[in-house]
Amino acid sequence: MTSSNISILQLNAEGLTRTKRDLICHLADKNNSVILLQETHATAEENLSIEGYSTIAFIPNKHHGLATYAREGTHITSTQKSPEDNCIQWIRITIGDVSIVNIYKPPPETVTIRQLPPVVSTTIACGDFNSSNTLWGYSDSNANGEMIARSIRPLPTLRCH
Repeated sequence: MTSSNISILQLNAEGLTRTKRDLICHLADKNNSVILLQETHATAEENLSIEGYSTIAFIPNKHHGLATYAREGTHITSTQKSPEDNCIQWIRITIGDVSIVNIYKPPPETVTIRQLPPVVSTTIACGDFNSSNTLWGYSDSNANGEMIARSIRPLPTLRCH
């Protein structure tokens, strides 16, 4: 699989109930190869299932939490997670020649470069950064947004739709 046929659904779930999982399944339909969720508020994997998708990795946390899914049958060549003591949570998966990083930064935290995953080859970074940067359509940038932008450059400008 190459970057031209990867489709990603990214969402801050703000708690992952059965109803929300059903809605996410409906939203993802058959078009998305990857689902990236932030703020799952889940502490166990059995509370994360989405029909038609495999849970590739998750970081349990009753206040935050991340989950990364791939459509069943998608070949993931590698998976990495942030260290347990890292206040910035992230999960990186690699599909073919593309790395996809799911990131959650809690609002009060200050970003340092050591907390973010290193950018390798073609990387798509998605998530809830709780930061602002003009690259993401904000009218101005804050310090956390600048740090995140510096860590993902020299990638092209990100546009969210």
